[in-house]
Amino acid sequence: MKKLAFAVLLAAAVFALSQCELFSTNVQYNIIGSSSNLDILYQDENGQLIEMIGPNPGIISFQVFGSELPFLAFISVTNSDLINDVNVFILEDGIAVVGPSTAGKLGGSTEIYWIVD
Repeated sequence: MKKLAFAVLLAAAVFALSQCELFSTNVQYNIIGSSSNLDILYQDENGQLIEMIGPNPGIISFQVFGSELPFLAFISVTNSDLINDVNVFILEDGIAVVGPSTAGKLGGSTEIYWIVD
């Protein structure tokens, strides 16, 4: 009976800790380069697809908690700027795991993916 109680307490502790920041992963979408007109579609921490249209935001960053893993990090960028290319990266805990992938000027686009586990 004591072993069962210990196992239940241990399982509860692991579950509680998996919800805390100690067991989280920082995901960043980095867009490097100057562009005045980007169409960006990315998956956020809630699994929603978010669309942004406008100038380069630079970095989009959020935390993914252990209970949300595995998580598909996804970003698509279309560049309508007349002069500049942009490079797109996905970083996990500050380390580039995908990229660079280039969205060239005049309608160039790129899509990159990464499974955070």
